[in-house]
Amino acid sequence: MKKMSLSILAIMAILLTASCSRGVRMSRELAAIDSLVDANPDSALVLLGRMDAGKENTSFRMYLELLRGKAMNKAYVKFTSDSAMLEVARYFDRHGDANQRMLAHYMLGCAYRDMGNDPRALECYQDAADIADTTSADCDLSTLMRVHGQMNELFMRLRMEKDALRESEIAQRLCWQMGDTLSALIFEEAICNHLYNTKQYEACIQKALHLHQQYTEHGFLDEADAVYVFCVKSYLELQDYEKAKLYLDRFAKCRYFLTDPRKIKGGKGILYIYKAQYHLRVQNADSAAHYFQMALPYAHLNNNALLAYRGLFESYSMLHQADSALKYINLYSEQKERTYHKGNAETALQMENLYNYSSEQKMAEQQKQKAARWKKRALILALIVSLLCSLLFLSRYRNERRRRRISDLQLQLLYLQDEMQGEKDLMQDLLLEKQKMETTFSDKEDKANKSLEEKEQLIERQRHKIVELNEKLVDLHKTIDILQGKKTNSASLLQSPIVQKVFATVANPTNKLTESDWQELAERVEKYVPTFRHEMNKRKTLSEDEYRLCLLTLINVPPSSANELLDRDSTFATNTRKRLHKKIFGVEGSSTDFDRRLRQML
Repeated sequence: MKKMSLSILAIMAILLTASCSRGVRMSRELAAIDSLVDANPDSALVLLGRMDAGKENTSFRMYLELLRGKAMNKAYVKFTSDSAMLEVARYFDRHGDANQRMLAHYMLGCAYRDMGNDPRALECYQDAADIADTTSADCDLSTLMRVHGQMNELFMRLRMEKDALRESEIAQRLCWQMGDTLSALIFEEAICNHLYNTKQYEACIQKALHLHQQYTEHGFLDEADAVYVFCVKSYLELQDYEKAKLYLDRFAKCRYFLTDPRKIKGGKGILYIYKAQYHLRVQNADSAAHYFQMALPYAHLNNNALLAYRGLFESYSMLHQADSALKYINLYSEQKERTYHKGNAETALQMENLYNYSSEQKMAEQQKQKAARWKKRALILALIVSLLCSLLFLSRYRNERRRRRISDLQLQLLYLQDEMQGEKDLMQDLLLEKQKMETTFSDKEDKANKSLEEKEQLIERQRHKIVELNEKLVDLHKTIDILQGKKTNSASLLQSPIVQKVFATVANPTNKLTESDWQELAERVEKYVPTFRHEMNKRKTLSEDEYRLCLLTLINVPPSSANELLDRDSTFATNTRKRLHKKIFGVEGSSTDFDRRLRQML
């Protein structure tokens, strides 16, 4: 039996060790893949495809899906669904740190971008930017830079140039902060695009030359030559063809045309198009047609097809080759129509996405308003219940205090009655002694008379004392009657319609008390406490708001509710009650002392 127990413990230890080892191994593998994603996303995707975190291990599975989305985005693999990234974003919103949440929302935005849903993509990118904790030393500035870069591209596609320029400037600042000089200068080219699109050609040229100088100073010679394209475009628009030719030759020396023309927007075809446009502007139609023909193999890139077909039409028109001109004007028209339909389709898709997004936002806002209304009703109900409970507690407390006081006074009454009975017995004894002295000591008249006079004086004093005790008894009875009457008066006053209306107005601040309501409340209080107005104005005459505050305090309206009923600021009731204690009672005291002394009158 002992050997079996040891065997079971050994097996459990082995399983636990294997489980921990597998978790540690997966964590190390995912960390290694995370470092591989930026350098070689294709290899990272292959490795991620071979891993299985298991359905039961949610944290590893979500981290694996996050890395898979990051690798797909780096490898230019388009997302076809938002389901995986939506689940990842929701998970890391609850369990991830700021960098993981930012990356998750960025990946979700990329998914919507690939699905053509630009409004959703922009919302996710904005969420990612809001999540980023830029004050933290370990903030993932690289991902944040990509977020603003993607927002820049989306705004450019939506022709929102000012917004695009703003995002480009933010991305540029992040690049400088990270020390990524090349990316910062590339983002600065957006300013050149903005200046050219707004027809500020001179400013565009100056900015491009400044960028060329910065690229050169930092050793990015190919990028320096590529930026000359802005000078070429601007000088062609300014009709300064000599300088346009100068910068066109410099632009042509960019090594990207030989090594990797994809890094030039429009590829090598854009160089041929600008050369052709230059020759067309200087009336060299043969050379223009030649270069436009050389640009045709790159017609599928950017807008090269439209530029090439139109240029060939203009060139052959100048050469009076009608057939060729007709051919390319037809090709230009067909391409224009395809571009137009494609643009309309994209616009329709964007409008549909925007409509769906607006509808969802409207529904979400309606749900939010509905929840707010229910919350407000719940708060009002809770306030009413709390107020009723407070009134009930105060009523019971006051009744208990009155009961105890009446009990004390009744005990005091019994004590006085006993004392008075003792005095009566003493007086009876004195009378008997007097009669005895009159019959027994008649022979000692002088002495007896003197003694009788003393006894008479003592009896007279006893009579006066009995009269005083009777008066005290009457006063005690009156006090008890008053207290019992006050108890009835207090209950009657609090149950009166006008007081109930006051508390209904407290529960529903949208209602207000009218002047007639205030007059009725004052009359009701003065009916049950006839001396109330006289006591309040005995030393100094109160203002209207001060007297109304006294009425509200007497019927137990809380200070915050009194401020709302009187339409005064939040400190009025507290400060005024403290001041009224001195004004009415003639001594210093707190607002609580004022409430206590005032409510004793009821």
